[in-house]
Amino acid sequence: MRLKIRWLACALMVVLLSSCSRREGGLYLISEGRQYGYMDRTGKVIITPQYDAAMPFSEGRAIVGQKGNYGVMNENGSLLTQIQYSDIRPYSEGFAVVRIGKTFGYFDNEGTLAIKPEFRNAMRFSEGLAAVEMMDSAKWGFINKDGRKVILPQYELASRFSQGRAMVMLNGKCGFIDKQGTIVIKPQFDDARDFSDSLCAVRIGNFWGYVNFGAKPVIEFRFENAFSFSEGLAAVQDTATHRWGFINKQGTCVIASQFESIVESFHSGYASVRQNGRVGVIDRNGKWVIEPQYDFVGKFVDGLAQVLIEGAIGYVDTAGHFVRTPTE
Repeated sequence: MRLKIRWLACALMVVLLSSCSRREGGLYLISEGRQYGYMDRTGKVIITPQYDAAMPFSEGRAIVGQKGNYGVMNENGSLLTQIQYSDIRPYSEGFAVVRIGKTFGYFDNEGTLAIKPEFRNAMRFSEGLAAVEMMDSAKWGFINKDGRKVILPQYELASRFSQGRAMVMLNGKCGFIDKQGTIVIKPQFDDARDFSDSLCAVRIGNFWGYVNFGAKPVIEFRFENAFSFSEGLAAVQDTATHRWGFINKQGTCVIASQFESIVESFHSGYASVRQNGRVGVIDRNGKWVIEPQYDFVGKFVDGLAQVLIEGAIGYVDTAGHFVRTPTE
């Protein structure tokens, strides 16, 4: 149960953090006077800050909130739904998870309830399928975009599909299925990430390593923690120092373990890392591009990254210059 709670919390946090750092659809989330709105790439305000809560645009749609409730907005600033839902998650492949009462369903990209709320929990669509938890059995299975159950509920946990495989848990162990529901890696791991760059970080006992599509270990189990590969590098935590660094796909350490934590793995050639309690940005050589000084730095997209200072949102370019200064 502890693993299940931790895994679900981590999965949701990954969605939220990656969403908070990502700009899609041409507009960027901004804050002003504890209200949220959106600007364009040049820093011009397009949608005046007016919402108590908001998320970045994803697939041309943004989640905005007032007084603890949420709705869906398009890039013109028009609401596609009323602001009345307790939980809406970012769009993926044309659908957004929405909570209505105690159950979850899905909006389509017009804000219409396309898949009725009948699930205890639900994850975003990936590679055409979404993992959902049944109300009656608390088992996880997969639905397609018509809402039809294509892989029957039978798992204790399930993750999104990545490179044609999804992690599932049976009898407390993690394995992988393909999109037909066939087990391609038998449940044998104590924890597992998603496949990326044809490799997957998995844990046996106290140590993490990496396996390939055939479940063959290709990087030995020697890390305290490990993340998925991104742009050919993966963040790993040293068991002796508890510090984080990066390895390549041969398992060679290419950026020494020296960071307190990894905030964002490599994207567009940069990674956000925490040092001495502050977040900065490094390049693929491990050199500081932006010195540690922020509470958070997101991924660079189109040359801009979101930064947070005491809850205020700003944006910097790859030289660390402000396009928008964080404003309370």
